[in-house]
Amino acid sequence: MQDPEYTRAYNLNKKYKITPLQYRQIFLAQDRVCKVCGKSSKGTLHVDHDHVTGKIRGLLCSKCNTMLGLSDESIETLNKAIQYIKENMDE
Repeated sequence: MQDPEYTRAYNLNKKYKITPLQYRQIFLAQDRVCKVCGKSSKGTLHVDHDHVTGKIRGLLCSKCNTMLGLSDESIETLNKAIQYIKENMDE
């Protein structure tokens, strides 16, 4: 059975080209919260990156990471969702 810390370090390096220390530095730089919603996470925050360039944008909670993924990171789609919510808010 693999050591979980080794597996995590391997995955961070393979997927994002960062070390656990670099992950920790990003985590601390954004005050230990999701970069989108600002909420703290009980689990590990996900590394968000540009799928074209590979550049790391920040760390996100599961909900925000899923939201971006399901929207295909489309600004147009996300803006439409915002407009939809605004139009259908109870006042």
